[in-house]
Amino acid sequence: MTSPVWHLATNSLAAKKGRTLLLILTVALATMLGGMLAVTTRSMEASILGGIDRLIGYADQRIVPQRSGGEVPLDLIETIDALPEVRNVWPFLKVSRTIGAPVTGETVSVTAEGLVPERHGPTYQAVLRGGRLPEAPGETTVDEAVRDRLELEIGDEITVAGGLEDSLTVVGFIARPPIGAMPRQVILVTFEQARAMSRYPDSVSRLDLMLEEGVDAEAFAERHAGVLPAEVKFQTPVAARAGVQKMMRGLRWSFLAAMVLVYLCAAYIVLTGLTTAVTERVRELGILRCIGASRVQIALMQLGTGLTVALIGAPLGLPLGVLGAEIVQSQVPEFFGELTVVEPHDLAIAFAAAAGAGLLGAVYPAFLAARTQPLEALAQRARKPRGRAVWICLILAAVMLAVAPLNLLIDREAERSFWTHTFVGMPLTFLGFVVLCVPVLALVVRFVVPLIAWVLVLPVELVRGTIRATPLRHAFTSAGLMVGLTLLIATWAIGRGTVGTFADGVQMPEIFAYSVFRQITPQQVEQIRDLPGIEHVCPSAQRPVRVLDARFRFGVEGITPEQTSFLTFEPRCFFQVADLEWVRGDQQSALEMLDEGGAILVSREYHVAHGADVGDVIELASYRTDADGQPIAVPFRIAGVVSNRGMDLAVSAKGFQGTFEDASIAFVFGTEADAREHFNLRGYNMLMISVTPGADVEQVRQQVVETAAVEAISGAEIIDRVQELADHTMLASSLLAIASLLIACAGVSNLVAAEVSARRFEFGVMRAIGSSKGMLARLIVAQTVTIAVVGCICGTIAGMQISLLRQVQLERLLGLDYATQVPWDVVLMGSGVVMLIATAAALPPLWRLMRQPPRALLASNLA
Repeated sequence: MTSPVWHLATNSLAAKKGRTLLLILTVALATMLGGMLAVTTRSMEASILGGIDRLIGYADQRIVPQRSGGEVPLDLIETIDALPEVRNVWPFLKVSRTIGAPVTGETVSVTAEGLVPERHGPTYQAVLRGGRLPEAPGETTVDEAVRDRLELEIGDEITVAGGLEDSLTVVGFIARPPIGAMPRQVILVTFEQARAMSRYPDSVSRLDLMLEEGVDAEAFAERHAGVLPAEVKFQTPVAARAGVQKMMRGLRWSFLAAMVLVYLCAAYIVLTGLTTAVTERVRELGILRCIGASRVQIALMQLGTGLTVALIGAPLGLPLGVLGAEIVQSQVPEFFGELTVVEPHDLAIAFAAAAGAGLLGAVYPAFLAARTQPLEALAQRARKPRGRAVWICLILAAVMLAVAPLNLLIDREAERSFWTHTFVGMPLTFLGFVVLCVPVLALVVRFVVPLIAWVLVLPVELVRGTIRATPLRHAFTSAGLMVGLTLLIATWAIGRGTVGTFADGVQMPEIFAYSVFRQITPQQVEQIRDLPGIEHVCPSAQRPVRVLDARFRFGVEGITPEQTSFLTFEPRCFFQVADLEWVRGDQQSALEMLDEGGAILVSREYHVAHGADVGDVIELASYRTDADGQPIAVPFRIAGVVSNRGMDLAVSAKGFQGTFEDASIAFVFGTEADAREHFNLRGYNMLMISVTPGADVEQVRQQVVETAAVEAISGAEIIDRVQELADHTMLASSLLAIASLLIACAGVSNLVAAEVSARRFEFGVMRAIGSSKGMLARLIVAQTVTIAVVGCICGTIAGMQISLLRQVQLERLLGLDYATQVPWDVVLMGSGVVMLIATAAALPPLWRLMRQPPRALLASNLA
């Protein structure tokens, strides 16, 4: 950029210091929010993956059971330790137990993790909240949830129930890793103590291996697979994170979309501010053209102005973004942990996006400035606004808003339409609503402004003339307010629709008992059946399986899991305990097909997303392989399509997948016989329990835990915790919407300041002929309220359209069917916030206007 052009750009900003500061503040706030989103996303990802690493270990290689709930023989250590590539090997043992505090009498189900203190140091990491890790039998370190539940202090004694009475001394507290909706409650003990607490002291949960320097873990597993017994396998810890890493990619896409909206909002404000400056300086631009300035120089001057605003605002916003992320994390540590992860390239992207927003906002003003004709510019004050802009904007908005629905209507291939919608449909939808603000403003001026003028005791034509003089400027300011309200309404409409579908009328067994690290034995099942208050006990197990038939796959490749969950059951027992809704088929005919074998029930999602019906055949990958090592395809007939929201909540919330690479979506229900034949089923890991009418569910739950040494949770608690998680998620998204509204405040304040500056002489004349300060104030308020009304109308429509488009996407990708409803309470509350914020943003320039005497206002025309 040449020196004269840069001088003109900086001179333009210096001439309006207050409004320049507002533009810089806009970019700074957008950069702050973008940086905060980037840091919190990275921190959440690091916290979740770190928690997974804590569960699966930091070893180079490990040995785990072939099936969930299996065992690893302890004597295998000697065989593995003899391999030349192995530097060290040690056991890791997890035991499900119930512990209690003798003082309060409170009990809680926990997972006791047995460590070898002298060996687990480099491979096991825990964030201490006080005290230390256990070093000898009889000591324990408990997580924060256990500490708070039992009201423990260091030095307190806790008891271990489950037929193996013992006591442990609390020597420290650790942070609870944020994994899943309901992370497990953990206590740490020594390996010897865990063996004493275990029913199977000669087997462990896994073996962790440290390899010699330079040994490739995958190659090591291939070379020595033959030394392992059939019931165990090598598993590289990296593979165990695969499923969660896919979900993290989906999370990053969501936050990226949010960041784009934030920066678009900032670009609207910069565009409005610079367009206003061009309008005010059009005579000056005409003079520059007369003395030889080219169109390119005039355009570069505006682009330089936008870039300067961005280069000043972005560095101010980045440190505030990091600080904001730390504040958010401190308020909800259960989601983010305490580790704040700041990636330099994320901040660089936020900085570049801010610069891009400044330049993008300057493009239209640059175009306006470049097309200025010298003679027309000198006569600019006599020009009347053109009405055809409204019709042009209406046509453009209709075209842009039609793209997303047409894409979903025409392209029936779910994954392709997802990417088209993400990169084309959604951006055009938001731009379409921005442009739609112009014709909506025209309608509001015609039909709503008379009411506003009547309430504020103003002449209608005076208010209309003020707004019609600069319709684009007012409309784009409304667009800034619209973005925040759109995010707010869309978040709550989607959230309530999906959560309401699951929680509304959920029927599930009163109690779910489970054992994540050990199979539930037939003896434990019989012990539970004999307990008082138990009506039915239905054993079940979950096996992750791969769907080979492309017609029945869910989601987006690389983002959503590829697995489905095969839930085993004994049909008659299952139908007694589970309150199934038959979407297709009926119970009697389904029983006949299931008894014949090779049949399954599929969840509602298969019918919604893929049209699955009774009699269709779906191919699942067997755990057996052919001569080429490929899984054998097993065809299953669909005996019925069922819905049980309670099972969905329970299995998803508790994460029965066992290993994280097995993360899955949707469910199929099959018999134990088929699971044993094709999917290596050897036992149960879940019990569905119904209690007799009138029995105390909590009392029965505690009896189940103490008698069979399993963990158990009530159906009501599952619903409450999932609802709590959903509320936290929607609240976090609402904060993003409020932040966008705060950014839009700068646009409103800028617009009002520009109006006051441009009309100072007019206001002086009005004061001189008898108009009161109150009348001028009411005129500015009427203008601001009109802007806010347009933002509320467009924001509400945009929020509901985005919700409906999202509903269609979720139906196609994941088979989720829910009814989108207008959250009227959120609409009214959000609209009230928009009105309040817009009015508050207009107060500073309004206050400066009120302090000016008529003589000072009239003198402004002499400049």
